[in-house]
Amino acid sequence: MSIDGASQAVRCAQWARSQRMAPIGTAGSFAGVLVVEADGPWPANVADIPWLSHLRPALADTGTRLQTILTPRRTTGHHVILYQSVQSRSGFSAYAGVECVVDKTDVAEAALALLQGGTAEPTLSIDVLVCTHGRRDACCGSAGTVLALEAMAATELEGVRLWRTSHLGGHRFAPTALVLPAGTSWAGLDLPSLARVARDKPSPEDVVARYRGCTGLASPALQALEQAVLLRVGPDLLRCARLGRERDGRVELDVVGPQSAGQTWSGTPVAGRLLPIPDCGAPIEAATSSQLEIAVTDLRVAALVPTGPQPLGSA
Repeated sequence: MSIDGASQAVRCAQWARSQRMAPIGTAGSFAGVLVVEADGPWPANVADIPWLSHLRPALADTGTRLQTILTPRRTTGHHVILYQSVQSRSGFSAYAGVECVVDKTDVAEAALALLQGGTAEPTLSIDVLVCTHGRRDACCGSAGTVLALEAMAATELEGVRLWRTSHLGGHRFAPTALVLPAGTSWAGLDLPSLARVARDKPSPEDVVARYRGCTGLASPALQALEQAVLLRVGPDLLRCARLGRERDGRVELDVVGPQSAGQTWSGTPVAGRLLPIPDCGAPIEAATSSQLEIAVTDLRVAALVPTGPQPLGSA
């Protein structure tokens, strides 16, 4: 399959794989993630679920993303989980989560209470959200659901909470997943790679071909820089605080580990291919959006020079 002369309807994920479309820089950036258990099927936009609509004012201008989930197996009550960025002078290292389990009819009220600062139990689990939102995109509904069901039955993911979730963005990269509290976003997963990234142990291939970026970093260019550093440093980077800046045509990332004086990595963001993003099941020519691939060159590292407090994730 090629761009030139393409005229037949295509599946977006199949087309993206054929073009080796790079997922880095497509993760989005969130100050928080509100996860609410809601029975399906969901509409294309879960914010349109009537009993969740009154959360919109509380979510507005907070940078908090709404995700609905389906429980893998019914237990008592419905989950409401709020992950929020940990404010630190050193930058983003993970989200902090709180959660409660309530009756189905109390989910929206419990979610609003958490958004307004209500108390709840801390979340101590690793939560992996696999997009299976078929009403938003057919590739997520098919490939995502197959992966989620396989993962739910797999011993490789014991001790990890696996959820089927609503749209995570980047449906052309299905199956996609978001790992919390790490805030890492992933593309084109299978069961072995999902098991690795769920425990913050991605392989170099995962980092190159599957990493969309960290949702705690503020821009695609910073996510691309983090990818380059991750390839040099390895998975230990995901347990460090990272603080990013963009200035003078370069991007910088301060990295501070638990027992580290810190380093500053820098590089020059470079634009790559501009590729159309097809609507799933439509011809390439009908695409109304596109993706500009991004990479970082001239990677450098220096000892960190401490500065004053900075906003989380960016200057």
